[in-house]
Amino acid sequence: GTDPSVFVKSIVHLNKNETALYVRGDDMADFPSRHVVEELMPVKFLPYTNGVSSTKLRKELFSHIKENDMEHLEKIN
Repeated sequence: GTDPSVFVKSIVHLNKNETALYVRGDDMADFPSRHVVEELMPVKFLPYTNGVSSTKLRKELFSHIKENDMEHLEKIN
């Protein structure tokens, strides 16, 4: 699916004075869990690019990270 809430919650771990920005195509401005993402960071919409899928990219790059994987968070932070 296109619900990024589990993904975002599992990777966003900001320290004081750190910021993040969620970038997404404007083809789905009312995406599932937008409220969850906006609680963590601002959302920036870019013009939709034909042939680019953020869902596919998340699956290819981050599907190995399990939900609430604190060990992974400790490694990357």
